[in-house]
Parts: sequence; structure tokens; C-alpha cells
Amino acid sequence: MGLKPEDWLVFDLEATGPRPDKDRIVQISSGWVREDWSLEMETFLVNPGIPIPQDSIRIHHITDEMVKDQPSCKTLAPEVLEKFKKAKVLVAYNASYDLQLMNQELTLAGLEPLKHADYRFLAPYLLWVKSEPRRLGDAAKKFLGESPDNLHDAEQDARITVRVLKAMLEGGLPVPDDGETAYKWSSPVREGNVTTCGRIKWRDDGEMMLAFGQFRGRTLRGLAQDNPDYLKWILRGDFSD
Repeated sequence: MGLKPEDWLVFDLEATGPRPDKDRIVQISSGWVREDWSLEMETFLVNPGIPIPQDSIRIHHITDEMVKDQPSCKTLAPEVLEKFKKAKVLVAYNASYDLQLMNQELTLAGLEPLKHADYRFLAPYLLWVKSEPRRLGDAAKKFLGESPDNLHDAEQDARITVRVLKAMLEGGLPVPDDGETAYKWSSPVREGNVTTCGRIKWRDDGEMMLAFGQFRGRTLRGLAQDNPDYLKWILRGDFSD
């Protein structure tokens, strides 16, 4: 197996809903993946500051009562960010969703979002989807021979994610073991995109430009000079797809 853990940080999040630009985190679990594939996990319940919809409670079983006395994500964000800064590789089952959600919370906390260029990514889902798309529970059944009954608990999901990744890299899936290809397949950012959602893209001259709305094609630098209120509106995230 060419790829082996070295300063890998696995993380998983549970939230009030499926929209990373609108919903809030209710549980954070992260941990170091050591060379022997052992894990050092740390898990927090988070008060999202808004009611948790019943549809979401049915999935992850985290209720308003459970989080009412827990710290907010703004309180936890500095500690979480410092931990992420020490990682060389981020491991997440669906890196695109989790990274968007994490960056939304960091921005609301007044902190610098995680920059994709600073990390490499390993995402079992994105590796597997090259051959056949599946959910985490299906991945566990295929690669581990198990059918977990406690999914949508952040720590449980993170632990299963690492076990599935280990099984994949040890021959359970024809994933290239040269490192670079696996990192590229796992990246939540498509080529040319600045953001995972693709709303902001790179121009050939190195400038960042909008890829949606009435100012599509305009650079962020130009907007900051000519229409700063519109740029602030984008940064607040109060718009829908």
C-alpha cells in the first residue's frame, strides 16, 4: 500500500440540515490517524443557535435539549482551526459538504476559512464514486462486511470512514497508490474553482471572478472597488442556488 497515514486528520460533522451555506453544525468529531491506523478522536456537541428540524433529528438523533447547554461553534472554532492547521491531509467521507459547512462556520466566527490549496484531501466517497456511487453505510457493507446501525453520529461516522479508507487502500478498490492521483480524486474543488460550490472561479490571469448572478465574470477586486455592498452580501451568504 503506497499511501500511509502521516499527519492525517479525519473529521465528520452533523448539522441542522443538508445545506452547508444555510445550516449550522450540531456535532464535530475530529481525530489524528496514526501510522498504525489507530485514532485519537475528540468529539463535541454544538449549540447551533437555531432549532434543529425534526427531519434532521430523525437522522442523527441530536435534539435541542442535548445541545442547549453546549458551546457554540463560534466558541469552539479557534481550537478546531488550530487543530486543522497542523494537518497535512484532511480525511472526510464527503469532503465537499463537510468543508463547505466548516468554512461557513469559521466565517461566521470571524476566522479565516480553510484554504483548499493548503491541504491534500482523502475522501473515500470521492475515491469510490469513480467506480460506483454509494453512501457510508454501503461502503461499510462492501469493504468491511458490516452494516452499522449507528450512522449519523459524527464520531461513529469518522471511525467508519477511516476503516473504509484503510480497506480501500489495502486493495479493496483499484485506487492508484501513488498518492498524487488519490489526492486529486479526493479534492472537493474542481479544477478552476476557488470555492467548492463553483460560485467563484480563477481567471487565466490569476484574478478571482464571480461565476453567477448579475456580475458574472466580474473580478472580486473590481467589485470591492465599485460595488462593495454586493461583495459583502455574497460573503454573508444570504443568497440561494
